[in-house]
Amino acid sequence: MQVHRHLHGSTSPLSDHVCRAQRGRGDHRCCFWCIVRRGALHVVPLNVRDQSHHGLVLDTTVRAMRAGDWKAAFTLVRKHRIEFNLLADYDLDTFLAATETWVGQLDSSDHVNLVLSNLKDDVDVVAEVYPWIHYPTRPAATLGVGKVARICTRVRDVLSARAGIESTSWVTTLITTHVKSSPPAIESALALVKHLATTSPATDAADRALKYTCFLVPVDKLYDVALGMYDFALTLMVAQRSNKDPREYLPWLQELRRVPDEFERRWRIDCALGRVERAVANGLRAVETTANQGGQESSLWAKVKTYIREKGMYAVAVKELLQVSPNGGNAERERRLTQVLLMFGNHLAHTEGKHAHAGHVFEMGGHLAEAMAAYEKAGEWRKVLSVAARRAALPPSAIPGNGQVVVDGEEGQEEQEEQVDVGRVAVQLAQTLMERTWTALQFQVNFTMPANLAL
Repeated sequence: MQVHRHLHGSTSPLSDHVCRAQRGRGDHRCCFWCIVRRGALHVVPLNVRDQSHHGLVLDTTVRAMRAGDWKAAFTLVRKHRIEFNLLADYDLDTFLAATETWVGQLDSSDHVNLVLSNLKDDVDVVAEVYPWIHYPTRPAATLGVGKVARICTRVRDVLSARAGIESTSWVTTLITTHVKSSPPAIESALALVKHLATTSPATDAADRALKYTCFLVPVDKLYDVALGMYDFALTLMVAQRSNKDPREYLPWLQELRRVPDEFERRWRIDCALGRVERAVANGLRAVETTANQGGQESSLWAKVKTYIREKGMYAVAVKELLQVSPNGGNAERERRLTQVLLMFGNHLAHTEGKHAHAGHVFEMGGHLAEAMAAYEKAGEWRKVLSVAARRAALPPSAIPGNGQVVVDGEEGQEEQEEQVDVGRVAVQLAQTLMERTWTALQFQVNFTMPANLAL
């Protein structure tokens, strides 16, 4: 069936009002009305059927978006199962600028949620799904990175500026903007649910909002996020929505409630959720809080050290311990820092084989014997001599945990007495260095020179 299109001077490929088919033997009668987006198909006498042509619907949808009739465009997209991304991908800048307009035209949280929940970052429907749609002014890379996040942020700003946003009519839309962001801001969505439970306890607004959030996010993931917010009431609300057996989570939540220290509770929660960096930070704070309150920190400190060793989070622990506590106890913090640096140095030397780095870490912690051994294995002889001089010149009490030299009063006299051995140690180390260097040089010469010229 050959179809002839009468363009009537129009430049649009689908702008003709009527397209008629030539009639021949075995042909069907077919005509299209682009104004009403439907066609009448005459197959046999007295049997007339009509259908919507996809190209005509797309053309009408594009016309509606150009005219700013977002309600009509949304209706066409929803009715004919067109990709909702077309609304944003056709002209993203115009769509963002007209956010307040199309949100006001839709005037329904369900409709706005339908648009937002179907948006995708990894697809450009104009280029990939509907490539025949032509928009001459459309930039080559109009989408960029974070399309969905930009749209969600813009919708959230528009809703926040509207009057009556505290009502529950747009709560689900606000939750959608948080969940659909990249990365998803699930904590912000749950915080909104908690706000509703606090401000409107007599209504079921919080329960309906939580039910909608469970529709967008798996309940088990919501439970972990709520637990990671360290809010037991919110965690219990989410757990009641899940399929979890109360015997699984109630005893553990009750055990956490009985822990007196807040940071220790957070440390246990972070360990259970696998948030390693947060667990190390909260564990060290729990140890410090317990020590400042006069409690027994030995068992908790041993557990935290074991956790740091198992997870290899030495750098995070050192960074946390290097911060000066405003509540005092900095001497105990330095003692713990010295122990962590010893663990870190042993890990670098014996596990990773980075002896030079291990020597530096040992030296920071004041472990000079270990630093000398590490520098010697790394071939850093200049640093070996430097550490040996420090070790010989200072008594053990003059080497603090942070590796800084502090000598005054009577210790200055002890330093002068100990400095007698510095020359002897330096000479011995220099002789060892010269012997090893001469042996290496002799081997290199014998290997590269002819036999008659070898040493």
